[in-house]
Amino acid sequence: MTDRMYNVLDAYETDDYLIGQYVGSILETLDINVLTKSIHADLWTRGNYIMCQDKKGRKYWFTIYDDEDGLNDDVKSFSCYSGTIDIVSEEYPPISATQAQPFEWYFNRIFSDTGITLGINEISGMTRKLEFTSENATNAEMLQFVLNGFDNAEAQLDVKFDGSTPTELVLNVYKRIGEEQPQAILSDEDDSLTDLTRKGSLSELGTCLDLEGAEVDEKTVTLAGKYYEEKDAAGNILYYSPKNLTRIFSVKAHEDYYVKLPNKAHGEFDGYINRRYKSEAKTQDALWAEGLTRLKKIDHAVVDYDAKGDINCGIGDNVQVVSHTMRPPVMVSARTTEYKFNDDDRSRNEYKFSNYVDLESDMDDLTSIINKIKDQIVYVVDQSVMYCLADQGDTAPVTGWTNVNPGAIKGKWLWVRTTINYSNGTSTVSEVPTYSAINGEAGQTPVVHPAWSWSPDGTDRFTDSYPGENLFTMDMIYPTP
Repeated sequence: MTDRMYNVLDAYETDDYLIGQYVGSILETLDINVLTKSIHADLWTRGNYIMCQDKKGRKYWFTIYDDEDGLNDDVKSFSCYSGTIDIVSEEYPPISATQAQPFEWYFNRIFSDTGITLGINEISGMTRKLEFTSENATNAEMLQFVLNGFDNAEAQLDVKFDGSTPTELVLNVYKRIGEEQPQAILSDEDDSLTDLTRKGSLSELGTCLDLEGAEVDEKTVTLAGKYYEEKDAAGNILYYSPKNLTRIFSVKAHEDYYVKLPNKAHGEFDGYINRRYKSEAKTQDALWAEGLTRLKKIDHAVVDYDAKGDINCGIGDNVQVVSHTMRPPVMVSARTTEYKFNDDDRSRNEYKFSNYVDLESDMDDLTSIINKIKDQIVYVVDQSVMYCLADQGDTAPVTGWTNVNPGAIKGKWLWVRTTINYSNGTSTVSEVPTYSAINGEAGQTPVVHPAWSWSPDGTDRFTDSYPGENLFTMDMIYPTP
């Protein structure tokens, strides 16, 4: 523990602590208790720094934010953050880009006077036009908004030391933190799973979403006037928005949660659980994409799992949780979104999961269960992008594809082919045309979303559907495991 000039005040050994790491936040936490009878207990106070290192060699720099003790307490408790005060507390003004910018552009504005440098950047080739108008957002919150705009990228702060003095604080940006392939099994048939809590709720359930977007030319953007739908691989409609309505309907959720009563209407749009949603989307396409994402989060029961145990995984890793003791049994594939660990007492480790997938099995043998779980999990193995110039934009070219982007050429269509290979041996291919400069305007190449495909709607230019753009119609296509 040091003062704010990095002068060492105390070196303290304790096993009464938890270090927390979180997906969706660059901040990490430290909860630690120090004995009040410690010779230097009076020096442990808010604003001072705690420097430590875990057993994997990763170094941490925490600032004490909260401290608590009482007359009859044996310990003094502290809550600390890994970010410096000007990351955690400083408010950044609303941010707006007049044109699509790379992540570095946003980073340099938000962290210009913090001393933080940009290290690994796996999204360096991407650009986004983002606008954030909310007031009173901290630097850390603003950064998270920007990361979300770059396809939900994730970031982590790392620190380098010279003795007790930090010499560099680095922000590393990743497309995804952690391993997608299964890293661990937590089971109540061995010592790996020591506690498991399952919480389910229908309190946020909605099977239909009524949407409003931003005001454009003194008129509120809605979905009325255009038909949208999303189908599964078999061609069944999962979600749709009729042309004359402002709502999105979840067909499967309606089947699951429709309330049957005598004398109740049974029309196409009856019996839905309606919820309202206000967006800042300025186009119908952007409103549909944002509303669909929102409805998918609420059209089913929300189930969270809290687990404790001794396993070998880290933040962001995929794991499996198996319990035959609980009824109904738990067999879940999930992502570790919160990880609180104690290197000295691993039984205190806590894990929170999201993005879970319920798995079914009637086998009692643990080995068979694990094999069944692994067979059901599908993840991306690799992907590739190729380019081709053509004289038309209706049918994808057969020949002429190359790994090198030839750039925009006036009067030519630039086709982009993205191939994604999955662990179950399947693959998806999307071939997207982009029109270039036949009217003398600068051509554009879209950001390719591998699992999406889109088609012309009669406009002259095409790009991806971020808020503020109304340039194409979109069909969502998902690979079938």
